[in-house]
Amino acid sequence: MSDNLIQLRTGQTTITGETTTDGDLIFGRATRDGSLFTAPWIMGLVMQGKVFQAQVGSFLTPIVGGGAGTIPDADQPEFGMTVPTGTTILPLAIKVQALAPLITTDSHYTLITAAADLSGAASLTGTWANTITPVNCLTGCGVSSLCTVKSVASADMTVAPTESLVLAKETFNTDVQGTAADAAYYRMVMDYNVAINPPVFIKGGGNGLFIHWGGSIAMYAYAQVVWAEIPTNKLY
Repeated sequence: MSDNLIQLRTGQTTITGETTTDGDLIFGRATRDGSLFTAPWIMGLVMQGKVFQAQVGSFLTPIVGGGAGTIPDADQPEFGMTVPTGTTILPLAIKVQALAPLITTDSHYTLITAAADLSGAASLTGTWANTITPVNCLTGCGVSSLCTVKSVASADMTVAPTESLVLAKETFNTDVQGTAADAAYYRMVMDYNVAINPPVFIKGGGNGLFIHWGGSIAMYAYAQVVWAEIPTNKLY
């Protein structure tokens, strides 16, 4: 053993959507005392082609939040995703970066919120600016997301999302001591990460994930959402 490591062999798998054993044996790796080197569970999901990413806004084009005007409107989310029956998702990371607007008066507020809709009636029925094709984090594997993802609801949805379980929220309120127009917001970021936040599984069949942002002043932002898709019968 040229690298002074204990050699052991495990069954190799080939991934095409679902894991299937191909029967080959490959060497695992362990220290001399037998401690195994193992990949994190999330890395395993990525290598199985079960982790996807979607984004709102692109390059130099952020999305202005809010419904009528800029005020946050439950009927007009900036990001919406529904999960089909038979699939359960695990949000891994949700990031929203807002551009700092110029303050025009005192007591402006801004809000970013991400929440799961567990009502069983989640829907994307309505007018949306974009239908998003999620990108598989195992790029080139040929496995597509089973979820429906859209961004920028430009009119009230037929069924407003229900804020069943808030995953993350960020708010800011101005209190200017002086000339308002001389001040600007600080960098406002909402960051949900399953590594430090409680994991939440969203079971498919009328459930989904929605993100809203906006405020009493125009608020432009980008968003990136990463999630894993797992067959429901593997969990329940």
